[in-house]
Amino acid sequence: MEAEVAAGTLAENVLGYIKYVYMFALFCYCFFVTVFTIKPQAADITLLMHTAPYLVLQGACFFLALAKVVHGIKSGYWERLDFPEWFATANYVYCGVGLVIVLAHALPFTYLCLDGNCFPTEAADPTSAAVIAFLIFDRLFLIWFFILPPLLDGAVIYYRYGRLEGLHITLSEMNPKLVAELDKEADERECAREEAREEARQSLIFENDA
Repeated sequence: MEAEVAAGTLAENVLGYIKYVYMFALFCYCFFVTVFTIKPQAADITLLMHTAPYLVLQGACFFLALAKVVHGIKSGYWERLDFPEWFATANYVYCGVGLVIVLAHALPFTYLCLDGNCFPTEAADPTSAAVIAFLIFDRLFLIWFFILPPLLDGAVIYYRYGRLEGLHITLSEMNPKLVAELDKEADERECAREEAREEARQSLIFENDA
């Protein structure tokens, strides 16, 4: 993306937004592991500490999807991949539906917790509208943000493989000490290969003389 900024195809403020989104998502994924450390026993602070990381993770998934769309459009990347015009609109619709799923999942959950339920599935009335809505949107969230994206990315790779832009790291962007170590390792491997070739030649000469 830095190369796109240098080339003038991506604005710096858009790159800044994308960087913040990725940093926020990284924090959310790290924060998410705390759900496995606390098992809530009642609708109290332990329930909040157990479920808040999951709700925050949902927000991160939405912003990651939105950042992907913003980059694809603002940088012209999707245009360079020769995607049809409706592709951008379809992705905006994807993000919009994703936002609805996130909110529709969080609101019933919050309502049930405030109503004194430790878990929505342990509500006094499991057939209530709030419980059913929670269960439906809980499944939809997993499908929308964890199953669909890999499938869509796989389709893009399959149909646009020859046009995808790879990540290139030049030696000037790397740590000088690391570059020196890599050069040293490359020289050692070359010396080892040269010694092996010399031994093979000497062995062939010896066999011919014999």
